[in-house]
Formats: sequence, structure tokens, C-alpha cells
Amino acid sequence: MTDTTATLWDRTMIRIHRRARRPDPGIRQPLEALESRLLLSTLTVTTLADETVGGDNLLSLREAIMVAAPGDTITFAHALTSGGPATITLDGTELTIAKNLTIHGPGANLLTISGNNASRVFAISNSTVTITGLTITDGNVVADGIGAGAGIYNDHGTLTLANSTLDANAANIGGGIYNESGTVALTQCTVTGNTANIEGGGIQTDAGTLMFTTCAITGNSAGSEGGGICTTSGVVSTVVLRNSVVSGNTAGTEGGGIKTDEGALTLTNCALSDNTAARDGGGLLSTSFQSTVVLRNCVVSGNTADSEGGGLQIDEGSLTLINCVVSGNTAGREGGGGIYSSLGVLTLTDSVITRNTAGIGGGILTNGATNKLTGCILSDNSATTNGGGIDSAIQGAGSVVLTACILSGNTAGGDGGGICNSFGSTLTLAYSIMTHNTALLGGGIYYPAVASTLTLFHSIVSGNLASAGDPNIYYA
Repeated sequence: MTDTTATLWDRTMIRIHRRARRPDPGIRQPLEALESRLLLSTLTVTTLADETVGGDNLLSLREAIMVAAPGDTITFAHALTSGGPATITLDGTELTIAKNLTIHGPGANLLTISGNNASRVFAISNSTVTITGLTITDGNVVADGIGAGAGIYNDHGTLTLANSTLDANAANIGGGIYNESGTVALTQCTVTGNTANIEGGGIQTDAGTLMFTTCAITGNSAGSEGGGICTTSGVVSTVVLRNSVVSGNTAGTEGGGIKTDEGALTLTNCALSDNTAARDGGGLLSTSFQSTVVLRNCVVSGNTADSEGGGLQIDEGSLTLINCVVSGNTAGREGGGGIYSSLGVLTLTDSVITRNTAGIGGGILTNGATNKLTGCILSDNSATTNGGGIDSAIQGAGSVVLTACILSGNTAGGDGGGICNSFGSTLTLAYSIMTHNTALLGGGIYYPAVASTLTLFHSIVSGNLASAGDPNIYYA
């Protein structure tokens, strides 16, 4: 035990509010020694100073964390924020929590805990911790070895963060939060303006689980991968987002909004919008054959990738969209304005792919993948070269099966306004309609008869436009 801790233990008397009995606030109650406590207690922070001074009849947040018993709750005196928003500025060292603890703040708009760009804010280890009603800002661990988790580092702990904001924290990995083999659940939180020199601008998880409910992950940036959210390559992680927004994040290479590797990623009732990647996966990038990505009732819009996968990109693994809209996304020279699927399994049900643009495959670019679209609409997508709606299998064999789908208003500067079906691929249309698509060759479908298969079953390919040859189906 350090001298400072001993002084706190032996000399500091703490005001304790018992859950079972609240004394009259107008009567000064006797203070009881910490050693005698038998019940879980609520400790009230009474100063904004980050101090460990014994005998001053004040309790700082750092002192409260130090002397709290496992399971205690820390709150803040109303007087600290009665005059307006207030800040506790740390003294250059992080707040370490290695016990089960609840910290209940007065509101993220009222109380800020600042690392003062000199340290991490919270470090949690092997504990169950709940933090509510705080803004956690200006943590900085860029010069600290690996430099992970400037706002919060969660090491094998279980962290619940509610009604809080993580803002302007800076790290090498995991600017806002770094989760190492733990569980982090965020509810009604904002993660914004955080930066990582390498990956995970907003949040990085190295194994473990991330859960977001009614959260906003906005305006974060990473020098390499995962501007908003990133999972570490080579380890299995689980990420779940519900009723949340991932918007305006940037990555220096891949995964502007989200980059995930092995494990499961699920988004339900979410918006993935206006994210940017300098290379691949403007909105989302999944890079492992062991990954499973599912989007339900989501909107993927306005995302940009300079190379591949403006909206969504999956390299191997599986991507499933159910009742989603993929709209207004842009990819560069390699293609896949809305979606790029390579060597994986792409399944779309009751979804709309519209107004996306790319060099190849304005709506969807698929490379040797298995693709199944049911009850979908692909409209008004455009490609500079081939495949206004879909460009299929630019390398190796792949398959595209469309059932009860509509492809309309798509354009290609080269081949296949609706679909460009490349060598070695299989294309099947059942109960589908393809009309008013435009290209240089094959306004509806561009089809190389050699080494490819085209099957039409109870489908209509009509009313398409081309500069030469059959405007509906062009057999090369």
C-alpha cells in the first residue's frame, strides 16, 4: 500500500449514503470509518480536482475509485455542476479500475473527464464496470508503447457504457476504446472525433464482443483500417449494432466505417453513411473467409472507396442483406459502387440497390462469388466501363441467381447496362424483369457465349438500349 493510499485509508472519512437508509440531508451525520462498512455503498465525489490529499474533507474521483469496495457506486455532488458544465482534468495518469464498480455521472453534457492529452482516461482490468452520464475526452496514448485505447482500455473486463460520449481521444489503435478479449456494451452513446494512427479510430476490439444500441459512431478516423470500428485481424470477434448510426468516418486504406475480420458482424435498423476509405470498403469491409456479416433493415448510403466496394465489400466469407437499401455509394477504378463481393457468398433479399457508381459494376461487382438475389430492385446504377447494374466474375468462375428481381435504368459506358456476365460465370434469371438499361453493347445483358451459362426462366428482358447489336442480350 502506498503512502498516499494509507493516508486515504487511515485519515480520510468518507460521506456514505446507504441504499437502505437515506439520512436527512439537512442534518450532518457522523462519518464512519471505511473499515467498518458491511454494505455496498454510494460514494459521492465532492471536488473537481484530481487529487489524493488526505484530511481535506473532499473526495475526488480518483480517491473514490481507490477506496471504493467492490460493487460500490460512485456519484457526483450536485454542486459540482450546478453552475453549468464542469470538467475533471486528470493529473497526467489514467484512472485505473480493477474492481467491480459503477460510476454514475450527472450527464454527458454536464460532466467531462479529460485526459488533458497527457494520458489515457480509464483503464479497466478483469472487472465488471458500468459508466453512465459522462463525457470522456482528450485521452492520448500515442507515445505510450503500443498506444491502445486512449479513452478507455478494457482488458478482459465487462464494460457497460450508457448515455455517455467519447470525444477527441487519440491512440495508435482504438482511439476511443480498445477492447482486449472483453465485452463492451454501449447504449445511447456517441463516439465522435476520435483518432487512431493505425486502426480503429473510434473503437478497436481484439477478440471479445462489442455491442451498440442506439449509438452514433461519427467523425472518427484511422490512418489505416477501420475509421469507425475495427476488429483485429486473425482473432474471432463479435460485433452487434442495433438502431445505430455509423457515419462520416474515414480510413487511410480500408473500411471507412467498419472493418471486420474473423467472427460475426450484425447490423439491425442501422445507417451506414458518408464514410470514406482511401482504398477499399468505404462503408464496410470484411476480409476473412471465417467472417459472417448480416444487415437487416439498414441503409447504406453515400459511402466512398477510391478502389473497390464503395458501400460494402466482402473478401471471402458471407454477406447477407435483408430489407436493406444500398444507395448513392461510389467506388473508383476497381469497382463495386454499391457492393463488391469476392470469392464469398452474397445473399440479398427484398433489398434495393440504386444510384451507385463505379468504374466496373456500378451496383454490384462480383468476383468468383456465389450470389443470390431474391425480390430485389437494382435501378439507376452506373459504371464507367462494364456492368451498370451487376458485373459478374471478372476472375474465375462464379454464379449469379436473380429471382423475382427488377433491373431498370442502369447504364454502362462499355458492356452490359443491366448485367455484364463475364467468362466462366453462370447467370440465371427467374421471374425477373430487365428493362430500360443502357450500354454500348448489351443494354440488358452482355453475355460471352464461350465458357459461360445464361438461363432465363419466366423472365422479361426488353426495352433496353445499346449502341450496337442486340440491345437486350448481346452474345459475344
